[in-house]
Amino acid sequence: MISSSFIRVARAATAHQQRSPQKLGLVICRRGGKSFILALVAVFLACFHSYRQFLAPGEKGTILIIATDRKQGRVIFRYIRGLLTQVPMLQKMIERETADI
Repeated sequence: MISSSFIRVARAATAHQQRSPQKLGLVICRRGGKSFILALVAVFLACFHSYRQFLAPGEKGTILIIATDRKQGRVIFRYIRGLLTQVPMLQKMIERETADI
């Protein structure tokens, strides 16, 4: 349970921020869920942010995922697919699905 004093300190520390942070640094050990967190962030950015001001008319935006090898890329891809297909609100956003990697 988060204490009310912690919430007050957190709000005071972030009250001056007018925009979203541009960078995020995480220290996550082996088997700590880095691939899942990356998939979650990618889905969030793809589904809940508008990039229209940066795209030409008719252009589709792309979220780039970089993995160390094909196996890790496949794991991340499957996490993303799972998030998009298992959450009804997100499932409605799927236009088409291409072949698995």
